[in-house]
Amino acid sequence: MLSTRRLQIARAFTLVELLVVIAIIGVLIALLLPAVQAAREAARRTQCSNNLKQIALGLINYESTNRTFPWGNSYLPSTAVAAPHSWSTCILPQIEQQAHFDKFDFKLPMDDAANKIAVTRTVPTYRCPSDGAGHAGPLPARCSCCNLGNSSVAAGLWYAGSMGPVDCDGCPFCPNPTAGDGNPCCQGVKYGEKGSAPGMFHRWPTGVRAAEVTDGLSNTILIGESLPTHSGHLAAFTSNLSLCSVNIPLNFMASPAQRPTAGMSDSAMHTANPANRFNGFKSLHPQVVQFAFGDGSVRGVKPNVDLVVYWGLGSRAGGESVHLD
Repeated sequence: MLSTRRLQIARAFTLVELLVVIAIIGVLIALLLPAVQAAREAARRTQCSNNLKQIALGLINYESTNRTFPWGNSYLPSTAVAAPHSWSTCILPQIEQQAHFDKFDFKLPMDDAANKIAVTRTVPTYRCPSDGAGHAGPLPARCSCCNLGNSSVAAGLWYAGSMGPVDCDGCPFCPNPTAGDGNPCCQGVKYGEKGSAPGMFHRWPTGVRAAEVTDGLSNTILIGESLPTHSGHLAAFTSNLSLCSVNIPLNFMASPAQRPTAGMSDSAMHTANPANRFNGFKSLHPQVVQFAFGDGSVRGVKPNVDLVVYWGLGSRAGGESVHLD
């Protein structure tokens, strides 16, 4: 009996030993957790890259069929254009979303009850998985200004078309805003109205032909990442500004007080969240924003990219000699 009791005592753990084991496990978890998070983010970034690739191929297929890329936005009252009002609506058939495309009645405004289901239905290909808000359904407080019939609640758009280096009600980040037409920041054009944008998309019912991209499709940004949770204009199905400009520095984020919130009026949104500051390309991926170029390639750009290089990549026919390192 005595020997059995001694054996049982010998096999027991002391409190100190248990605490040491728990501490070791805690350290191992602390060491492992960042690696797990990094692996998850790498998977999300890969999915994001795949989304960009699929959208770019859809745009290229659209251009092949129609001999022009789709227009960026109609920027006209919905009833004036009985056709898709944004590039991201135009290419739904090219990204295997024909059924979604068929739900729209383009003779009616986007805020008409008949279009509610189509306008608020999210498209997984248009969402970046690194932004958790992208899985919460339609986003509130989308800009419904300018009498364009836009819905104030709509599906977000995490990949914006590029207007290039264009003036959006002034260039608050421009190093030399008085340089006029020779200014490489905004190239003397405003918003891309009436087909004036130097990039791949106009905020006007005019498309860009591949032959117009004299800087080379592989050197010209087609679409890039952005965050509709930081901009009230970025919606997939809208007549106005499903686009971004490259004169806004990469990853210029809106503070919580500047972001659109439910119930925010258009006037309050334009005061807190002006397009010339927040309709820029940005990403939640660490130290990179991903872009698809005109040839369908997808590349990451570091936020500290030289601005002249960045502006040049946004221009389709500026004659710049620029490249990414």
